[in-house]
Amino acid sequence: MGNYKELLVWQKSVHFVTEIYTCIKNFPKEEIYALTSQIRRSSVLNAQRYYYKVTIQP
Repeated sequence: MGNYKELLVWQKSVHFVTEIYTCIKNFPKEEIYALTSQIRRSSVLNAQRYYYKVTIQP
């Protein structure tokens, strides 16, 4: 296996997380530490789960 950044799943995950962060910029400022933080953590965690599901499980 080569570089992990060459994997399609990695590229899609990075794109997904980037889109989430772009959308969050438009949220109201009072949501920065509540909903925004939760969405960021969730998007990264889901990207990691998908990566492991696709690359590690047979």
